[in-house]
Amino acid sequence: MSIDEVVQEIAAMGYAVQQEGQPSDEPPGVVLSVTPVGSVPRGSTVTVVYSTGPSGIEIPSDLIGRPADGAIADLIQSGLNVNRYEESTADADPGTVLRTDPVGGSIVDPGDTVDVWIAVEATDSPSPTDGN
Repeated sequence: MSIDEVVQEIAAMGYAVQQEGQPSDEPPGVVLSVTPVGSVPRGSTVTVVYSTGPSGIEIPSDLIGRPADGAIADLIQSGLNVNRYEESTADADPGTVLRTDPVGGSIVDPGDTVDVWIAVEATDSPSPTDGN
């Protein structure tokens, strides 16, 4: 049952309802508990505790070396914003994630921004000439 359905049902039985949100691994809106339990006089207050969802989002620790498009899509789907940066390197395949900030394993709030550096093909720089 959703929080709205539980609140309506309890109120229809003649009780005052107090709602309390609490971070949880359960999806937002899932009822976690109802107190007091047992026989309660009508007009009493019943507290319904419901999930507000996870308190934070963990940055995946497997992003480095993954194709950037998929890694970024995963971050966005998790509720995060992303800044993309390109870095020229010969040490990684072009289009793969080089690093992130915050790093993998960090816990951030929904809506926070993750900086993602993406490998691009290294360009040869011109050699200096000696003027001869």
